[in-house]
Formats: sequence, C-alpha cells, structure tokens
Amino acid sequence: MRFIDEARIEFLAVVTYYEKIERGIGTRFRSAVEAASALAARLPNAGLHWKHGTRRVFTKNFPFSIA
Repeated sequence: MRFIDEARIEFLAVVTYYEKIERGIGTRFRSAVEAASALAARLPNAGLHWKHGTRRVFTKNFPFSIA
C-alpha cells in the first residue's frame, strides 16, 4: 500500500512513539495498520463514511484509522 508523504511521516512518528513507550508496541501498531490497509484495499466499501466520499477503517487495538 502506498501513502502520501504526510501520511507516511505521521505513521512513522506514531510507530516511533509507541516503540518508545514499550519495545514491540511499534511493531504491533505497524502490523495493525498493515491489516487495516489490506482490508481497505480488499473491500473498498468497508469502514465508516468519512470526508469527501471516502471511508475510514480503524486499526485493531489502536486509536488510528486509514482513510
């Protein structure tokens, strides 16, 4: 999955943040984002309606969403 530069920067910052809290949480967060991204790519109508005709898919166990 490709992300725009701003989203990639935000994503990597959150991975780093979680990893500083506890080793391994950043990896779990990355996996949760990859799973949510795969779901959004596989089922484009999944998730909640959001801005400008897009949809949001939330990650499991983390307060983060893919739009």
